[in-house]
Parts: sequence; C-alpha cells; structure tokens
Amino acid sequence: MKKQELNFETIEKIEEELLSELLKNNTNILEEAILKLKPNDFYNREYSVIFHVIQELASNHKDINHLTIINYIDNNKSYQFDDYDVLINTIANNTALTQNFSVLIEDIKNNSIKRKLNEFSEYLKDINFDQNNYDLQANTIAKDLSDILSSKITSDLIDSKKAVESFSEKFRNLGINDESKGITTGFKRLDNIIGCFSNGALIVIAAGTGSGKTAFALNCLYRAAEHIDSLTQKDATYKKDCVLIFSLEMSIEQLQERLVSSISGVSISSYNHQQTFTQTDSVRISDAFEHLKKLSIFYDTSSSISIVSLEAKIQQASMNNHLRLIIIDYLQLIKVDSKKNQSREQEVAYISRALKAIARKYSVPVIALSQINRNAPNKITNNVQNNQQNSHERKDVPHLHQIRESDAITHDADIVAFLQPENNNETNKENDDYIIACHIIKNRSGPTGEVKLRFRKKIQRFDDEK
Repeated sequence: MKKQELNFETIEKIEEELLSELLKNNTNILEEAILKLKPNDFYNREYSVIFHVIQELASNHKDINHLTIINYIDNNKSYQFDDYDVLINTIANNTALTQNFSVLIEDIKNNSIKRKLNEFSEYLKDINFDQNNYDLQANTIAKDLSDILSSKITSDLIDSKKAVESFSEKFRNLGINDESKGITTGFKRLDNIIGCFSNGALIVIAAGTGSGKTAFALNCLYRAAEHIDSLTQKDATYKKDCVLIFSLEMSIEQLQERLVSSISGVSISSYNHQQTFTQTDSVRISDAFEHLKKLSIFYDTSSSISIVSLEAKIQQASMNNHLRLIIIDYLQLIKVDSKKNQSREQEVAYISRALKAIARKYSVPVIALSQINRNAPNKITNNVQNNQQNSHERKDVPHLHQIRESDAITHDADIVAFLQPENNNETNKENDDYIIACHIIKNRSGPTGEVKLRFRKKIQRFDDEK
C-alpha cells in the first residue's frame, strides 16, 4: 500500500479555519460538519477536543461560541489541555480565508482517511500472522480497511421535495421494474403476502430440527438464481447479479447433492447409493449439473465463522458482483469475536443487529435460518390471518417467543416465518410427500398469514400447494 503524502502544517490551518467559523455559530456549516466529521478526523489533538465539545453543545441545543466552549471545558477536566482558553480565543478572533466551508470539511475528511490509511499500512508491516488464526486475522484486516474507506459520508440529509420525487419515481415504475425492490421468493402465494424478499430486509425463517428449513432455503436460493438467469438472458445489465449462501453445517458436496436432487427429481438416497438409476435418471442428473453451472450462486461452507468474517466476505463478494440475496444457515452458529463476559443471548442479539445492518448497508435481503426453542410451548396466535383455512379450522400456530436464545432476533427482523409440518414428525418420517405450513407471523411492511407448501422430502423440493 503506497503511503499517502500529507502536509500537516496545511492540515492544521484548514482545521483551524473551520473551527473559527463554527465558533461564530454558523448553523448551516455546523450541521454539515457534525454530519460528516468526527473528532478523530482532526489531526491536531487540541482541535479534536474543541470539535468534540462543539458536538456536545450542539446535541444539547446550547449556543456555540468561545465563551460556552471555555466554560464547558472548565467544568469537564477530561477535556482540559494547557492554555485551552488562550487557544480558543485565538481561533475565535481569526477570520476565515474562504467562504466555501464545505470544501474545508471535505479536505479534513479526506486527510483523515489518508492518515488512517498510512497508519493501517504501518500496522500491516508489523503484523505477525498466526497460522492457527490466519483466516480470522485476514478477515479482521479486510473489515478494518473497509471501515476506513466507508467512513466518508457521501449522502446528505434528504429534504421533503427530494424524498417525494424519489418515491414518486418508484411508484410510477411499480409493475414495470420490480427488481429494484428485491427478489421473488419463488413461491406465488408467498409473494402474494410479502411481495418479495425486499432489499435491506432481515428475514428470519425458523423451524425445528428436521423440519425442512435448509431445504426451503436452498429452494429459495435456486429459484432466485434461476430468476436472475432468466433476466440476464433478456438484459445483460443483470449479468453481475448473484446470490450467496453461508452454510455452517453442510459441505459444498452436501449442498450440491440437495440442489441436484431437487432440480432433477432423483431422490437423494438413490443419488448417494447409486441404486435404481435408470437412463432417464442419469440424463436428469446430468442436465441438473449443467443447469447449476450456469447459475450465479456463490457458496461459503466455513464451519466456523464470526460476524466480522461474515461481513468481510460479503464486502469482498460485493466488490465485483451485485448481491441480490444472502442466506445464512443458521444464525445461532455464528460466533462473536469478543472476550467480554457476555451471555449467549447477548451474543445472538449482537449477531441479529449486525445482520440487519448488513442487509441495510448492502441493500440486499438477508435470510437467516433459526432454530426454535423446544421448551417453548406452541401458542394460539389469534391475530395471524389464515389465508388457506376457513375460520372454523383454527389450530395452534408458532409464536415469536419460540425463536431460540434471543427476543432481539424477532425485534430486528422485518419478516419472521415459521415452517410447521401439518402432521407430526413421526407421521412425516413415513411419508415422502406432505404439506408444510409457512406461517408469516411478523411482517413489518404488510400482512401476516399462512401459505401451504408441498414438500417432497426425498428430493428436498418445495412447491406451491395446488
């Protein structure tokens, strides 16, 4: 990494000139500076402290001038430095040489990024890689670099006129180009309730062990990739669109087995044991392999992954691709890089907040599979609208509290869905083909409801129930 050349004397003059204007209580410049800058963006330590005090005063709706700043520092020893009152008065008496203060703010931010990149470069020279933790160290480095480069805020507050114009444009395009909203679930009745997997949304799919949640996720993954493929054939602008799955439980071979079985219609047991293979079966499997090769699907099957590593990998994937869907199987297996004495519930809460932030940052739907708490009883949820049953056919449906380990998951999620076989698990063990109800019990942007899906267990395939 090439070291960025910096003239620190010039930088300090720029910082002093901006502070001089801020001390005159220029509201417009103050708002822009607080939005775009942080105290550690200032090279001069004393200037950094003064800007921090300005932030504190502004957040408490206090007047900002040399007297209020000196008084604040007088009462807060942690902000004090030698001759602070003299320096603040000197800055207040200075006259700015420019009227384009937005350029000063931009220069301070750019210089801050260059300075941090230089520090990062020096850090890289001295780092000692541990072979046992190489992946974690590499992903942490990638995350730190991403944080530096993304620290520059490029968007300002949006006024009402711009907001209405932006939304009205999207409103006029409804039904013409729905791709900007998200990606289809692949199931017509599910799309009828939630619309699609929306960009920026965290979708939690919960189910008990062996209830088909991984199979459902793979079906959503495949249908999304197939949808992208059909778009690409018509319009080359979709060529970089892709889907991404993190599987913390299954190997790449196991994922391919399930996808090939679902696409070909040849059961997993036949595929594994190479029994009862007809010529038709062989052709179907071969066609499924060829079809999968064309699809823009990326896989990560690391059995141990932290939230830092996860975001670093997503950041890397997004550099050359347009992510349309991210699936994580499953949420409770993600680790937290923390030495603090936290409970698992606190860790899972941190993970769910991080996944929501990732969905918003990359404007992509994130589906996180989740286990349910076996000890939590089913409860009758009267406010869930059942689109498939008559009112007299009411039955127990899952409850949000059944999500394992953290209520924060259901708070952060935009959509929460439970997969629940209509018959008990013992009955389903004997069946290859049965109904699974997908209960939408939380939908931040629309109705809740129930969708019935047909699950063919041997080939791990979900279809709309006809």
